Amino acid sequence: MKGRHLSVAASWLQAVSAVADADVIQGAGVTGYAHDIFRARELPLAVLVPRTVQALQRMTRIVAEAGLAINVRGGGASYTDGYLPTRRESVLFDLRRLDRIVEINEEDAFVTVECGVTWDALKAVLDERGLRTPFRGPFSGLVATVGGTVAQHGISHGTGGYGGSAASVLSLDVVMADGELLSTGSAARGAAPVNRYFGPDITGLFTGDCGAFGIKARITLPLLRAGTQHATASFAFADFQSLRDGMLAAARAGADDTHFGMDANLVRGQLRRGRSLRETLDIAREVWRTSPSWLAAGRQLLRMGLAGERALRESAYMAHYIVEGADRYSVNAAMRRLREALDGHGSEVANSVPTVIRNQPFAKMFNVVGPKGERWVPVHGVLPNSAVMAFHEDLQALLQRHQDSLQRHGVWTGAMFESVGPGAFMYEVGIYWPDALGSYHDMTLSPALRARLPVHGENLEARAWVTAFKKELVALYDAHGATHFQLGKVYPYADLLSPAALGGIRAIKRALDPNERFNPGALGL
Repeated sequence: MKGRHLSVAASWLQAVSAVADADVIQGAGVTGYAHDIFRARELPLAVLVPRTVQALQRMTRIVAEAGLAINVRGGGASYTDGYLPTRRESVLFDLRRLDRIVEINEEDAFVTVECGVTWDALKAVLDERGLRTPFRGPFSGLVATVGGTVAQHGISHGTGGYGGSAASVLSLDVVMADGELLSTGSAARGAAPVNRYFGPDITGLFTGDCGAFGIKARITLPLLRAGTQHATASFAFADFQSLRDGMLAAARAGADDTHFGMDANLVRGQLRRGRSLRETLDIAREVWRTSPSWLAAGRQLLRMGLAGERALRESAYMAHYIVEGADRYSVNAAMRRLREALDGHGSEVANSVPTVIRNQPFAKMFNVVGPKGERWVPVHGVLPNSAVMAFHEDLQALLQRHQDSLQRHGVWTGAMFESVGPGAFMYEVGIYWPDALGSYHDMTLSPALRARLPVHGENLEARAWVTAFKKELVALYDAHGATHFQLGKVYPYADLLSPAALGGIRAIKRALDPNERFNPGALGL
């Protein structure tokens, strides 16, 4: 039996190694690929790196016929076991080499990209033409790929005005287990991919599926004219109730393109990190480049310099807004609506943070560690507005109950917030603790940054405590009716569905992936 297994393994490996326009990584080289921000599980037998969609199709068919599980990795910034193999008999596809922008069609207003294109690379190309996509990518867009974000669901840049990543998808080309391509939307009938809603919304099945239904090879997004004008604003709040009410009012005003909130712990933790002189100069250069005039740029830099970080240090909660528009009149009108919505909830303060974010939307990946080199993992939930205050109070009580353990293990937390449409609120808790960094960090962080960070020894006790605490947080979210993005294999999905909904999802899984090759364990399936 063992000998037969080895011969089969050699057969499939020989076959994928013979595929043109592809690479195969084995041995110690697979370790970094199979570790996400938080942890590793099973090591795959190999990492497959196709450079064309055709190579991806051929490799998928070979490994599926060999009975192997298929896991798919994009930029790698998952923290929910999203692409981590759960079986030894698995392969992991690294799709970052599928990085072609296939078509920019200004007349039909769409852009088609391969799944490995990063949001930063897409933005750079569209900026040259004065174009944008509605959703523009997560904060990790320097490494996050369009395919990975669509598979996991994402919010951030553009969510205030246009919703999350799924809302901006017109069409997908999906590789199935037999290697065939399934196209969705109007492309399913061979037409231009301009209409997502051609009959049942098949496109929606593959957004947020975590790769459980198929591999997204190409993605088509709508194109808009990019606004030539923008403005930013920041508001400070005395307490969480004021922040929540203010952000709710702002969401209903519908004035901003992008926004986010932070509590004092997160703000101060990020301030302790500091910026290098080169990073500071880069920010100043971008402010000059994107301001409507030298006078406006000078005023903005002066405000940022005079304000320093005092308001950030003294505020219990803050929310930051970026407004985009075709001209100064539309931007001014939107800013008036935003200020009217927030009036009585918070006080406007120096807009340094959103100005930096507007000019450098995709930060270097230093945020995957804490300001003093700590390990970091976030846990989030998207709550109905009516459940936010009760969740917040229960969270504070939970943190108070664990105060001794938090101090003993050196764990601290900070929170980030974002409205998701007019009726929902994303509440994310970031957990930081002193611990050795993993192979993911070795692959992601630059040597220059690593040299600036304190080095921590392996802290298995604290890591185990954080793992247990994560489960408590997820249970607390779910007790308050939360849903989640980036479901992966950590957040509950199948366990929370009604029998009818679960039966439907399982039927879809059987139809699309009858032999359960794609990402076993994802979605709880």
